Amino acid sequence: MPISSQDERQDSVRFSGTVEPGKKEELTYDISKGARVEELRVRIYRGAELDLEVFPFVERGAGRREPLVTLAGREAIVGDADFFEFPVSVPVDEPQKVGVEAKHVGSEFPLDYQVTMVLDYEGGVDRGLFSMFRGWL
Repeated sequence: MPISSQDERQDSVRFSGTVEPGKKEELTYDISKGARVEELRVRIYRGAELDLEVFPFVERGAGRREPLVTLAGREAIVGDADFFEFPVSVPVDEPQKVGVEAKHVGSEFPLDYQVTMVLDYEGGVDRGLFSMFRGWL
């Protein structure tokens, strides 16, 4: 279950879970108003040995998912006792969702992960446009 802490400008959403061997889980968070995903932090705990695939996404409707991070040569983030920080700037409109899919492709021991997304509501999905006009005024 995602955990959210919100102020007027930002919302920090944390997804965490434990995935059993051969299983996958999906966690989502409904966006209440236009925003941008500004930071993405992924932690894969020790023992994963590249057997846990973590895929953070924006669901754009009708099950269409857009990855928050594009990786060369992989569709998901993998690691073992690793912490990744990705500077991103992905617009998300309501009633869209952000989420994470975690898939355990190994055969031993449950594996843990945590994903944190920072949603910035300052200007919402049009923030880049507002910033450009502010520079002209």
